[in-house]
Amino acid sequence: MTFPKKLTFMMWPSNAVVAVILLSSLLVPLFVDHEAIKKDAEKELTEALGYEVSIRSSDASFLFYPTIELSGIIIKNAPEAVSDKLMTAQKIEIDFSLMSFLSGELKASHVTFTNAFLELERFDKHRFNVSFPEKPRSLLSDRLMP
Repeated sequence: MTFPKKLTFMMWPSNAVVAVILLSSLLVPLFVDHEAIKKDAEKELTEALGYEVSIRSSDASFLFYPTIELSGIIIKNAPEAVSDKLMTAQKIEIDFSLMSFLSGELKASHVTFTNAFLELERFDKHRFNVSFPEKPRSLLSDRLMP
């Protein structure tokens, strides 16, 4: 089957756009600063939760569905607690919708915790090692976007 010359000529730009999009989605992760993602995530989570958060490593993927993967997460416990760790997680994977990612407004569409452990401790009758702020704030802000 052969296409008319005019139709073939019109298909080249659309094929070129698709090729550029696919190529860029494969190359962009090579230029992502994973250390900066890790530090920003630690800072944001520490401020939002009120507990010190440390992350061993991070990874980001932009092919098909934008995803950030954090590994080796440790949330430090309150100073008067017996255990030094409030929560540990082997991995946290955060998926973002493609449209929110392209608009610059990060909104998580799915969050998966792998091997997460939360250690609750009662200090007295009405107080635990976990407290929540009166006015919760967003964990992800525009500061994570370049």
